[in-house]
Amino acid sequence: MFEEEGFGVDEAVNGAEAMDRLEGRRPDAILLDLMMPVMDGWTFLDKCRALRTDIPVVVMSASHDFPQGPQVMASFRKPFDLDEVLRAVEAAIAA
Repeated sequence: MFEEEGFGVDEAVNGAEAMDRLEGRRPDAILLDLMMPVMDGWTFLDKCRALRTDIPVVVMSASHDFPQGPQVMASFRKPFDLDEVLRAVEAAIAA
């Protein structure tokens, strides 16, 4: 959906892979699932924020426990409305 809307998309299957992809790059935003194998979203968010605080993060998860504070621009509980997620990512990038 994001590619259809004109976004460049880079995917990672887990938090460790996502951390590797951040090396030398600064994405406009991160769309993060909290429940991932190898390195979960909570750990990824902590490690990401230790390195970079300037990348907006939008969280989506089946979890009922979401990160709070300025480290997360928006959060959505699954199932979510894709249009709402798209608007949140657009707002995060524009901020």
